[in-house]
Amino acid sequence: MAESDARAAVNFLLRTARNNAGLESLELPGAGDEASVTNFESLPDAHKSAVEGAAAKLDRPDQMTPNEHFALEAIIIPDRRPAILIANDDYTVTHRDWLHLNDPGVRALIKPAIPAIGRLELPDRHDIPYGGTAFLVGPGLVMTNRHVAELFVDGAGRGLSFRPGASAAMNFVEEAGRQVPQRYRITSVVLVHPYWDMALLKVADVPFAPLTLSAADPEGPEDEIVVIGYPAFNPRFSRAIQDQVFGGVYDVKRLQPGHRLPRRAVDSFGKSVNASTHDASTLGGNSGSAVVSVRTGQVVGLHFGGAYLDTNYAVPARDLALDAQLVDAGLSFAAPRPAPGSGAWDGWWQGVETPAVVAAPATPAVPPPTPVATTVGTTTASITIPLTITVSLGDLAPTAITTESVTLERAVMPWHDENYADRQGYDPDFLGFPIPLPTAFGPGGLARMSDGATAIPYTHFSIAMHAGRRLALFTASNVRRDPAGRGSADGRDDLGGLGVGDTERWFPDPRLRGVEQLPDRFFTQDRGAFDKGHLVRRADVVWGETFDERRRANGDTYHVTNCSPQVADFNRPRGTDNWGDLENAVLKQATTQRLTVFAGPVLAADDPPFRGVDDAGAVTVAIPRAFWKVIVAPDGAGIGAYGFLLEQDLTGVATEALQFDAHWRRSIVDLATLEKRIGHLTLPDILHDADRGRTSAGYAIAAAAGITA
Repeated sequence: MAESDARAAVNFLLRTARNNAGLESLELPGAGDEASVTNFESLPDAHKSAVEGAAAKLDRPDQMTPNEHFALEAIIIPDRRPAILIANDDYTVTHRDWLHLNDPGVRALIKPAIPAIGRLELPDRHDIPYGGTAFLVGPGLVMTNRHVAELFVDGAGRGLSFRPGASAAMNFVEEAGRQVPQRYRITSVVLVHPYWDMALLKVADVPFAPLTLSAADPEGPEDEIVVIGYPAFNPRFSRAIQDQVFGGVYDVKRLQPGHRLPRRAVDSFGKSVNASTHDASTLGGNSGSAVVSVRTGQVVGLHFGGAYLDTNYAVPARDLALDAQLVDAGLSFAAPRPAPGSGAWDGWWQGVETPAVVAAPATPAVPPPTPVATTVGTTTASITIPLTITVSLGDLAPTAITTESVTLERAVMPWHDENYADRQGYDPDFLGFPIPLPTAFGPGGLARMSDGATAIPYTHFSIAMHAGRRLALFTASNVRRDPAGRGSADGRDDLGGLGVGDTERWFPDPRLRGVEQLPDRFFTQDRGAFDKGHLVRRADVVWGETFDERRRANGDTYHVTNCSPQVADFNRPRGTDNWGDLENAVLKQATTQRLTVFAGPVLAADDPPFRGVDDAGAVTVAIPRAFWKVIVAPDGAGIGAYGFLLEQDLTGVATEALQFDAHWRRSIVDLATLEKRIGHLTLPDILHDADRGRTSAGYAIAAAAGITA
């Protein structure tokens, strides 16, 4: 559902057609036939025309129009792999390729699995509706993905605990037309598999029968499967295509048929695993879904991810049956279960498995040691343990026994005002001249609050978020540097309420969806690759007439919306403040101690990708390599606007490794050039009229800051 190459879409369609052996299959062009689509006559005329055009060009995909390409991905392909709504723990199939799923014999195998599959919800999380899918695999035991469990637990192996304050619960209904209040509490973590993307959790008081896991060798591609789970909207993919496939209805239980395909190697948690594959239509919320064999009704795999227009991956149930560490885990396998065997997972258990617990004897076999007794001030000391040993120690002086004080480092959210009703945001009249916000191209790509606004207001600044990139497109802030408004006695820790040794933990903005912002976890589990870079500098906006105003501004800068992944040392350069000294240089030329500042990353199409982890699991994020800033200040002519670029010099650097030297090149540029470089954005006319980029004033600023003119 991402925008893709039409040829890749055609190749995927042809593969699904070949996998439909024995069924009514796609009639390929060459005989002059068009691809037939279920309920074709009910489509709007525009869609009919696009479907017919795409079908006629399957052998010439490069000639497809955008509408035909859309029809291929949003209508023709999904017609081969539908996503069927479940109602009252049952389903009805209308897609011609899959009508046999309505047969009583097939339904008798699939339908019993539906009640035992549910959404894994996170009651304490307000930024995401649920973590993924999970299903019963034994008495009081549910299976899900490791990357789903990582939303509330860290680590792998056994003996793991919930993160402080975290909780989870199962909702076994949540259908499009039926919701129930009943939730079943997840009480503990049984294990997180160190090799497979799998976790087992204990759930309380569930009345449903568990599913049976298949222990048989995998079948071939002719083996039909259904994936049962909760597909969720993915903001990184085309909304139009997703809405066409899923009817705009997400986060509810669906049945998604397809075929089981040969195994393939795929990267999972830093290792290559030999996973099962299938070609059902899935989305992010399907993580943890059961892959059920149509032939047996047994679970043959645990879905954990996929590549669009390529394949989907699952943990093979057969491999779980062979894992000796899971023999006593309580999983319900079909008989006969094979004897445990060796596998690639064996070495990954070393160091994480928990030894068997041995009951303590009623009375200790050896009396507990008595306190150490010493004689002070002599040349000998006697120690009883309970043997008495005398050693020569020389003269002993009395020594006070003290308890060492240890400072624990904690990640703590700085104090912030959770009542967002009075946030005023950026003030366009702050300098006495009306300076509106920049205008984004295609505002449909911006994240929106519930009232439809795209400029997210904070204290003394506003941010517009690029929903697809999950990063700010631009920020706009009002800066005061006069001592009267700075509260010079305010300390950073005082404003944030941090203790000794505490570090700041950034937090999401509840006014936006979690999938439209990168969580703090992305930056804390990035293997040290990035800084948490303030786009709006904390020192710029922490001003006000009262401590409460300054404290509110301080807290607002720690929203993850104000954080952009910046290659290490961008925000901690050696001896140079990449942005602060630019502002200081401008202020020296200004007539007041006030500035208006616009800033943001340059979101380029070729930014290098980085594979990290967010609150929903593995995620790939493109990392900006350049940033921009426009500083506006009053001067004798009214206002002056100064545009700057900060970009990394990647000469001779292997960018695919994403291990860059922190060599940043700063330059002052005119605003017309800056707009072209940024893309996606138009700066207001008043700034172009005040552009000092290629003037003597601009060159003076550049010289004062020691940057390239």
